[in-house]
Amino acid sequence: MKKELIMGNLAHIGIFVQDMKRSEDFYCGILGFNKESSYKNNIIFVRNGNLVLELICDGVDHKPENHNEKRHIALACKNIEAVHSYLLENKIEIEQPGIVTLPDSGTNGCRYFMFRGPEQERLEFQEIL
Repeated sequence: MKKELIMGNLAHIGIFVQDMKRSEDFYCGILGFNKESSYKNNIIFVRNGNLVLELICDGVDHKPENHNEKRHIALACKNIEAVHSYLLENKIEIEQPGIVTLPDSGTNGCRYFMFRGPEQERLEFQEIL
């Protein structure tokens, strides 16, 4: 098999959710994704730019047992202070210590902060400097 066939771009990231409406309202209403398609009543695909998330509500309790897990979804942004303020205004849980600067990450560094989605999924906003 050719390397190009197995080394492609990201197609989507699947997230198990408990409440489809709450999750759709969060991703589409607060984070600005657009609903792209749905399958039956338990899967929807939402898109923001070239990032596609598959929200899956299968009736099984997928809540993380370990809230300190390292897995997360990183979302790019251009004005991290404005994004951080916007999420706080919408009462979204931001992990401490807030915005972190990594001066040695990449050419000019990066800034990021971690937060939780409606199902306690761990999310990150990152700004490349």
